[in-house]
Amino acid sequence: MTTPRAPPPARAGDWRRWLETAAESFRHLLVDQPLAIGVFARGPVTTPAARRRFATSIEVLTAAGFEHDGAVRAYAAIHTY
Repeated sequence: MTTPRAPPPARAGDWRRWLETAAESFRHLLVDQPLAIGVFARGPVTTPAARRRFATSIEVLTAAGFEHDGAVRAYAAIHTY
């Protein structure tokens, strides 16, 4: 199973489009590989790729002005919606 990749970090002011692209990437993974839903539903996925995706997401969102906790909540919302 492959994992979705985070897009490259966003340019200043482009975080909404970046987040949309990241969400679409995650959705495509789940549509293309439905067994992945069970993996993500069992609990946190802590592979190196998942940790990089998380770190990049937090970096993009905090650079856009989100507080750390808000960035974490936004990331979680995408992965649980």
